[in-house]
Amino acid sequence: MGKSKYDSHVLPKLDIIEGWSRNGLTLEQIAKNLHVSKVSLIKYRKEHVELLNALKSGKEEADVQVQNAIFRSAVGFHEKEQIATPSGKVVEVTRFHPPIPTAQIFWMKNRVPDRWRDKQQHEHSGPDGKPIEVNVSHDLSKLSDEELSQLEGLVVKSTVTPTDTS
Repeated sequence: MGKSKYDSHVLPKLDIIEGWSRNGLTLEQIAKNLHVSKVSLIKYRKEHVELLNALKSGKEEADVQVQNAIFRSAVGFHEKEQIATPSGKVVEVTRFHPPIPTAQIFWMKNRVPDRWRDKQQHEHSGPDGKPIEVNVSHDLSKLSDEELSQLEGLVVKSTVTPTDTS
């Protein structure tokens, strides 16, 4: 088994590794940059808490920055800028960036997924989740004897018996 490269290739670069993680590099890319295998990097991550912390810290920092950017885009924000007037004088102005509906939808779908989703799911049930009982009654008193006979024939014909395979 070869000598570990952790002390020479990884430990001196923890700050750089944190930056790579913050910038979204994968473990495979970080391992390549460190000239170690991905398997070794995963092993080092399990054995050295400082490496694990560097990888997590960078990722968490990036995630927070993106979350903040999405939030600002969803609610809108004011930003101070310096602009030059036609006379050449530099003045500070405050510009409002309006909310972006796409960011709002993205935020809501991820924060409140049960109320914000593309697919609506409707469930119909009776009390305590039991099936809904439906009672249908018909007034057959207005039917003639011939119509009642036809109806009876249709009911008999459409009734499925346990031995019926049609």
